Order: sequence, then C-alpha cells, then structure tokens
Amino acid sequence: MVTIIFKNVGHGDTIILEWQSNLGENEMGIIDCHQTGKKSNAAIEHIKKNDYKTIRFMILSHPHTDHFSGFPSLLEFCKKNHITIERFWHTASYDPIFMGELLDKKISRGDFVSSFVSGERDRSKLKSLFREILRLHGSSILKEGGFVNETSYLLLNKKLRLEFLAPSGYDELKMYCNKSFQLVPGKQFTFEKKDNNPAANLLSSVIMIKTDNWHVLLTSDALSYTIERLAKDKHNRLDNRLVAMQVPHHGSKDSHVEEFWHKIPNKEEVPTFVSVGGKYGLPSKEIVEFFDKNYKEIHSTNFVGGFREYIEYKQSINREMDHQYVNSPLYVLDRQFADDYIPVKDCVKGFECGEKQIKIEENGSITVETISGYS
Repeated sequence: MVTIIFKNVGHGDTIILEWQSNLGENEMGIIDCHQTGKKSNAAIEHIKKNDYKTIRFMILSHPHTDHFSGFPSLLEFCKKNHITIERFWHTASYDPIFMGELLDKKISRGDFVSSFVSGERDRSKLKSLFREILRLHGSSILKEGGFVNETSYLLLNKKLRLEFLAPSGYDELKMYCNKSFQLVPGKQFTFEKKDNNPAANLLSSVIMIKTDNWHVLLTSDALSYTIERLAKDKHNRLDNRLVAMQVPHHGSKDSHVEEFWHKIPNKEEVPTFVSVGGKYGLPSKEIVEFFDKNYKEIHSTNFVGGFREYIEYKQSINREMDHQYVNSPLYVLDRQFADDYIPVKDCVKGFECGEKQIKIEENGSITVETISGYS
C-alpha cells in the first residue's frame, strides 16, 4: 500500500514515500531533504537505486537548515537527469498584505526569508532555493510550486492521500510573525547567530498519510502550540485509526503535549519514530521513556542523546534482574520493565537504530525493518 522510509541523515529529516498509482506504477515523494557537509545526498541515492523518472512531490516541512540543506543538490540532480518533479510545496507562505495588517509595518520577501535562519551561508542557500523553485516553476522539470497550509491535500491514488493539518495560515503564521518581528515593540526577535530561528518551527507541517480506515502522522518539528491547537480541533480530522507516527521535533520536550498523545485510543498498538543525530542532546530521555512505556515501541535513526541514556538505563535494570535473586531483600523490581522483560543481550537489539523502512498494507498492518546499523 505505502512504504515510508526515514533516511539516516543525522540530525534532520529526509523522508521517502513510495506507493503504487491507480495503474499499478511505482511512485515516490520526498518530505524534507537534509545533507550534511560533503556526505552523499540520501534522496539522490534512493532515486538512482530505484531509477525514478518522476517525483510526485517534494515538500519542505519548514525552512530550517536540517530540513532543506539537501534540496539544492537534489534539484540540480533532477535537472541534469531530466527527472520531472510534479510539485514542490513549502510552508513559508509570504502574504505582504496580511503581514502588513498583522504587524502594522511592511515586511519584504527578503526580510521574511532572512528571518528563518541566521547564518549568512544558510540564508544564502535558502534564498537561492526559493529563487530556483520560482525559476523552474511551470517548466518541464517542475510543474508546480507553492505554499501549503492546513487546507491542503494531495490524492496519491484512489485509496491513499496526504492531508495537511498544519501550519495554519492564521494561527501559526501569526504567532511566527509576532515572535520574529514584534516580540518586543519596535525590536526584531533575536537568536544565536549560528542557529536557526526557533520560531520557524511554528511553520512546521503536520501531515496525515491517510486512507478511509487508518492514518500515519508525520509531525516534522511542530511545537506544542500546534499540537495543542490540533487537540482542540472540533472537526476531528484524526478520527480514524493511527498506525504509526513521527515523534515531533526530534524528541524535544518543547513539542511534547502529553495529554494529546494519551488520547490516542489505540496507542499501545502504535510504533513511533524519531530521526536524530545527537545535536542539542535530542531526543530527550523523558520523551523516549514516554513513548516506550505508553506506545508499542519507539524507533530511532541513531543511538544518541536521550535514546542512548534510556536504553542504557533499561539495560542496567535488566542486569539487576539477571544477577539478583527475586526474593533477596536487596532486589529492586521495576514493575514497568518486569512485565515486559528483555534479556540484557537482546536489549539493544530490540532498539536497533538506523534507516527505518515502514511498510503499511491496505488493512493498516505494519512491518518495520532497519536497513542499516546505528552510528
């Protein structure tokens, strides 16, 4: 039915979707594309390996370096190899009239794009990317380019579709503008010169891969503000069965809304996924523990940060259970782990890291395969 691949690109996202068209042809789409330094572009390698000549969509979930850095080389590869991109969608919606009314001052397109990232190199790369999208728009390489928000959707075949839950063209964009241009009256929002603007996470897409009976939730770097808004959604667009989900913002506590995730009725059946490379100490140990204890399992692309801390903690508990007598007065029993005991030798294997390939059948049944080992 559909295969979702979380490429191991360190701290960032490159997500590949593969499915079959109504005519039975193999199709693909790409959500985010991160490339670190001189390392190969994982999306390009995947296209080469599978000999794709058409890409149904490319989506930039939000304008942060660890989500867009690989798109320039990917577009260049597509141009050189005559690969057609049916659409390039992104969330950096620029509406000067709306922003002028919102902020009572004029913001140029250049100022808007410059507000997403701070380093001159990354700013230049992002501006060049947007210019290239505009230049290619309507050509034989790129048929369509444009903005997406919570009303956007895309039919993949007669049973499968993408639906966007965020960003909101009003809520998240308004909050972003207030934080980036009017946090203090008359003073622009400031952040570390080498970092992304953290407020740009407000522009993160939340995407459902959906059929009539089940859905997958891809949350990119959505913040708690967005998750809380979705929790209050009266239209209840998350009404059918969740079968897999991406942990928001690489497992950051800033994006965790425990109440929302506890409300998922079948959470004990749902595997969760986090793409990380060790930056900023992510994922948070507390977030890893929450999804391990409350959901079916948690998968990570790399054995780093709180994921490593938590698994090593589980190993230490299991060692105690291996080496102490149960009736010893010194024996410490952790009920959470005892009910689902994993021998020490199998503990890390049970949390194997690396590129994740998730295959979902028409009935919603799911299999997860780790393609390469962790780093």
